[in-house]
Amino acid sequence: IGLPINLHFVNADIENEDDLRKLRKRISSLNTIDLVIMACGYLPPENCDTDPIYVAKSLKVNSFGVVILLAALAEKIINQKKAGHIVYISSVATMRPRIQNFTYGASKKAADFFAEGLFFKYRNQGLYVHTLRPGFVFTKMSKNFKPAPFAIGPREVAAATLRGMKRGRRIIYAPSILMFVMKALVFLPRRIFDWLK
Repeated sequence: IGLPINLHFVNADIENEDDLRKLRKRISSLNTIDLVIMACGYLPPENCDTDPIYVAKSLKVNSFGVVILLAALAEKIINQKKAGHIVYISSVATMRPRIQNFTYGASKKAADFFAEGLFFKYRNQGLYVHTLRPGFVFTKMSKNFKPAPFAIGPREVAAATLRGMKRGRRIIYAPSILMFVMKALVFLPRRIFDWLK
């Protein structure tokens, strides 16, 4: 997968409806889309799950805004008659709710689910959606949180993403060992899973 000739970097507040409209308009104005990296996210504080403000913000940013943009991007790529890729940055938090912060996992899960649906429905029409599920990544968003096991940096995430795309992976884990770890954790009894935190 080569880099596109023209690179467009868009920094916007997808919680803002005006920004969302502008982004959708910009998407439709592009000539051809080869690759889009959807790097949107809001990580609320732990144990905020009964606070309507944090819950609403999580859903607006991680669910509503992302799904609206994924739909606009999918429409553009399908209609351009040339294959295009979308990398949606999800999270391993979508795989099983953690009692400390299930709001984050729930809000990411909606877009994760939508991205998978796009892949299965439109992959034969040139739309390839790769769902990236990283674990803990050292970024500005996570700086106030305790690192989880297998924590990595952005460069390692980028390398894992490129490997996954070259192999045609629909779901990409970063680091790759998390694919096995998370699938095992899904089947752990609830009491043990909660104890592990």
